[in-house]
Amino acid sequence: MALFSKLIKCGHCGGNFKVKKERGKIKYICSKYDNYRNCKRISVEENFILDLIETRYDKKFTEKEIRGIIDYIEIFDKIKNKEGEDLHILNIYFKNDKPIILSENFLQLWF
Repeated sequence: MALFSKLIKCGHCGGNFKVKKERGKIKYICSKYDNYRNCKRISVEENFILDLIETRYDKKFTEKEIRGIIDYIEIFDKIKNKEGEDLHILNIYFKNDKPIILSENFLQLWF
């Protein structure tokens, strides 16, 4: 099972994200887009989300630990910055802690 399976929601349509393997990387994409083209195409790599969480807590997590601390993740968009790099707009909500908020020009990890 993918690490964040059933934990990621689309900020546009409210649907779940599903896991896909693209170019050897595990990614998540809105299932309503992927199945029906009824939403915006937004994908996010599993390692990107995991790096945010592990940076915040300064530790490595097992799959069981991740599922124990994550309430849900909401993905809103993916845009390009001035350098042409992907910039994700998302919130990671924890069961017993403040969220990680990543917007166009703002990152709040709550150290």
